[in-house]
Amino acid sequence: SAARVLAAAVTDDDDDELSKSAFVCLAALEEQGAQALTHLIDEAVSRLGGGGQGAASGGGPGHVASSGGEGVPPAVAADVAADLDRLLPVLNGLIYTQEGVAPTVRAAGGLAVLLRVLDVRVPLPGHVRVQAVHALLNLTHGRSKELQDEACSLGAVPLIAECLVHAVPQLDVFEQGEAAAACYFFLLNLILNNA
Repeated sequence: SAARVLAAAVTDDDDDELSKSAFVCLAALEEQGAQALTHLIDEAVSRLGGGGQGAASGGGPGHVASSGGEGVPPAVAADVAADLDRLLPVLNGLIYTQEGVAPTVRAAGGLAVLLRVLDVRVPLPGHVRVQAVHALLNLTHGRSKELQDEACSLGAVPLIAECLVHAVPQLDVFEQGEAAAACYFFLLNLILNNA
């Protein structure tokens, strides 16, 4: 899809003009770009076993099921991790920089999809889980109490606790602090705003 091609061109290099152009194109796609990225992430996680959990596949609010990941060939798990390594930072960047993206991601079942990435039963490296935490942090920051309640009802609190215990220690010592802080701030978004 066009969203996959554009997301693959986005890098962290501030001097990369192609990357900047690809991100601007994704941002210009507005709802369609955010929906496409959310569905691509859902499809990627679904390749690790089980069906998709986003709104388009019958999941949505109140439903985050583990896809398990038992028996997934290492090559498939590595391919999915590589896809998510490209897609998650781009979706996070759109959520962070584009005002209308968060409601679109939520409507596309994105909250459930991102929470599935945190499930430690899904065979993914720690840094990929932390990228999902950053997207969740930005998705829930300063947003509606309804969104934060939905995240709690989807099991976000135990999933983020699992991420802190299992994913963060997989990172190098320099990345652990930032990753743990993102996890704690996500918890604060859920707990303090729902008191």
